[in-house]
Amino acid sequence: MTRRVAVVGAGPAGLTAAYRLVERGFHVDVLEREAEAGGRTHTEHHGDGHWVDTGAGWLASFYPSTLALLDEIGQRHRLSPMPLRGGGDLLLDGRLVPTPNSVGRILGSSLLGPLDKGRFFVAMARLFATQRGDLAIDLDHDGETALDALAGFGTAARERIVRPNFEGPFFARLEQMSGALVRSWLRVLSVGTFFHVAGGMDAPWRALADLLGARTGVTVTGVETTRDGGAAVHIDGSADRYDAVVLAIPAPVAAELLTPDDRPAILSEIGYVPHVRLYAARRGAGPARSGIHVFPNDLVATVELGAGRFGAWGQVPDEWAWALACAPAASSGPLLDAPAEEVQDRIWAEARRIDPRVFPLDRADVVQLIRWPHAVPDVRPGYHARLDAFHQRPPVFFAGDWLVQPCVEGAVRSGERAAELVSGTLR
Repeated sequence: MTRRVAVVGAGPAGLTAAYRLVERGFHVDVLEREAEAGGRTHTEHHGDGHWVDTGAGWLASFYPSTLALLDEIGQRHRLSPMPLRGGGDLLLDGRLVPTPNSVGRILGSSLLGPLDKGRFFVAMARLFATQRGDLAIDLDHDGETALDALAGFGTAARERIVRPNFEGPFFARLEQMSGALVRSWLRVLSVGTFFHVAGGMDAPWRALADLLGARTGVTVTGVETTRDGGAAVHIDGSADRYDAVVLAIPAPVAAELLTPDDRPAILSEIGYVPHVRLYAARRGAGPARSGIHVFPNDLVATVELGAGRFGAWGQVPDEWAWALACAPAASSGPLLDAPAEEVQDRIWAEARRIDPRVFPLDRADVVQLIRWPHAVPDVRPGYHARLDAFHQRPPVFFAGDWLVQPCVEGAVRSGERAAELVSGTLR
């Protein structure tokens, strides 16, 4: 008899789990609440050749599981190398200086003295000698903050190199992040190649969802174990029985679906950092691509703008100009529920104050406010140690980047792990 498995969530984690389970001969139903698959890789399209990635913004050479999967499903052709997002300038206490985010920029930076630069490069050499690649987590540094874990880098390097380059992508302060997380990314960021995805970040996942026959627009209202060792999935007032269920959704959302008896305690310990950003584009010429990182920041942390080809987190047509303003985590939370027009006006006014080249919002042909409650798992000190002690048990399993690393690669690895656990249980 063919075993039946439900996968709730059609993002990279759920689709990877489903794909691997189908390979193993299981009957798999993929159930997605949104109208389209992709999860937190969702892409908004604004016309031919114009799209914006509303969540994850890139894939990288240090995503081996993701790249292998894209090869298998015939989607690797969508990837083309791109410059690492995050270049540009640092607005530090009102002073605009080049962001020291490469060897050349660090060596020429006025923000670090000769001893600071030497200390940083020695610390990086030690990191390469002790920290494995491919985003591997070193639990020896998980119990301390990133600020403490990088004490050997020196204050200047932590404040002028690490903080500007990490607090943007992870939407959290170094004082709040696990040292193990930042060490794992420091190693790979310095040697990685980044990829633009033709058609948007969710294009490969929508293709995989079509291959698997994923059902979109389906709201699962509850999941509970049954007396015979299976699981009941509740949809629209009815329940369907499965031999196993994979919840490939953010931990807080998974917690809401499960009964108290079926809910692992760790789900209540996993938090997420919110993020708000505002994108706008207009027809006409614009400046060459540039970016500004603001420190310290309040309402806006980064402002990017440019024209043509690769846009901010996506692509724009020729003869179009674009701009993107991102709020830091501290201000993103209150902005999640504020009136959209108020949020747009506040963010754009601050973006124009930071960079006067940003065009007025009332001249934009496209305006998109992106509010993301579950942007990135909140990886605080001790996070990975708690996960290391968490053992999944049938018939309900979990997948998602919160289980591995806060990125697409972490989601894919978690999906593969979930498939292995289900297969081992139902073999």
